Amino acid sequence: MECEKCPVCGTSVKKENLRGHVERVHPRRSGSFEAGPKTVSYSIKTGSVLHNHRKRNIAILSLVLLAVIGIAFVAFSAQNMNMPGTNPGPASPGSIEQFNYLNQQVSRCLWGANMGDEMGYTNWMNSLADDTYIQGACCNPMVATDYQNQISELSNYTSLSSLIAKDPYNIPAPVAKADIAGQKLILTTDQRSVFASAATLSKENWCCCQCWSWYQHEGLAKILIVRYGYTAQQVAHVNDLEACCGTGTGPMRMN
Repeated sequence: MECEKCPVCGTSVKKENLRGHVERVHPRRSGSFEAGPKTVSYSIKTGSVLHNHRKRNIAILSLVLLAVIGIAFVAFSAQNMNMPGTNPGPASPGSIEQFNYLNQQVSRCLWGANMGDEMGYTNWMNSLADDTYIQGACCNPMVATDYQNQISELSNYTSLSSLIAKDPYNIPAPVAKADIAGQKLILTTDQRSVFASAATLSKENWCCCQCWSWYQHEGLAKILIVRYGYTAQQVAHVNDLEACCGTGTGPMRMN
């Protein structure tokens, strides 16, 4: 017979009767007495586990979305920032060979648009390598006769070739940089009036949309007014000759 001593009074009691002895003889101590090995219970909080899983899933999804957005932004920037090329074209301005080459290029309105304002476009143009060219029509297809007429009249401005591109569909980066620098010029009241009038006299204002070309043409206009004393009519005429929107019909290529 296996006995154990009562932990309270020391009496020898059968092992299986020890708990009953303590409960009858020492009722005040019975609550603190545990016979046999202690049992450990585990409480699984299902709601807490699900909540943690949900938080983890949201965090993973957020990281995936950020990665996708980052990749799309890089791809968009690469598409819009690296298009200007170093090939000036196969022939002289105004030739049908040069027309065919330039009409296959697309001088996108959205180049530099990830910056979203005048400073963004300025920074984009200033970032171009000097041996690159902004080529092609930005919106509509080119028309050969209109292109040739523009080139013919622009030949009258060879003395200002560092500012007025001899081919508006094939603009050297240094010319674009020189033009956009004109945005920093401060105009007098009279000069501001000439500047505003020139915009209304031009066929497409400064451009058909407020893209990089718009700010380039604004800068050129300010230079012509401040440094060369051009009238509103003269500025508007140059602006129309420098238009690179394209004159053909069909779907706009503003992409």
